[in-house]
Amino acid sequence: MEQLHYDIARHDDEVYVELSGVLDLATRPTFTEIADDVLGRDRRRVVFDLSALDFMDSTGIVELIRAARRAEQGGIPVRFIGPKGGAARRTADVVGLERILGWDSPAEA
Repeated sequence: MEQLHYDIARHDDEVYVELSGVLDLATRPTFTEIADDVLGRDRRRVVFDLSALDFMDSTGIVELIRAARRAEQGGIPVRFIGPKGGAARRTADVVGLERILGWDSPAEA
């Protein structure tokens, strides 16, 4: 079973959440816990870095949109960095997730 890995770094003015692996139905609870943590307790800007995601399904897309809406409703500035490539990027491109979330392009390796 694929997993969602994450690293959370809290700085003075932002919380940086780096995600890697898989964001799908099976890993939804992990992402929800992460989003609840950073959006529920921090009032700083939150950055979700998706550049290392390998795969994302429709459940993952819905959860990212929910996190963006929750941040907006809570007055928390949020920024997304899109996936670099692979299946995660293709899925995001098919549904127009970049347009929905307004993310930054990942740095080219």
